[in-house]
Amino acid sequence: MHELSIALSIVDLVTTEALANGASSVSRVEIGLGNHSGVIREALEFAMEEAVKSTLLEHAVIEYVSIEAQSCCQECGLNFTPEGLYLPCPDCGNPMPELIHGKELIVKSIDIETTK
Repeated sequence: MHELSIALSIVDLVTTEALANGASSVSRVEIGLGNHSGVIREALEFAMEEAVKSTLLEHAVIEYVSIEAQSCCQECGLNFTPEGLYLPCPDCGNPMPELIHGKELIVKSIDIETTK
C-alpha cells in the first residue's frame, strides 16, 4: 500500500511548511488528486487518518479535490477530456495524445493556527 508512504510524505511536507510559518496546529489541508494519478482515494484517506496522529495535523480537516483528466493532441491541437488513459485523439485519431492534467497529487492549500 504505497498510499501510506504518500500520506506520511504529505504530513511531513505540511508540517514543515506550517512550522516555517509559525503554526501551532493545522486546521485544514486541501489535497488535489488526479483521477489518473494511480492513487486510490479511499486508501489515501485511510492512510492519512493514521499518518496525522500525534502531529500538527491531528485535528485538521483533510479535503480531497478531484482533478479531472485533460489531454492535448500534438497533431491537431485538440484539448479534450479522455474517456480512458490510452485512447486516441477523438478528432484526428493520433494514438498518443499527451495527458496534461489528471496525474497530479498536490497539496493545494494549508490553513494554520498560530499562538499569539
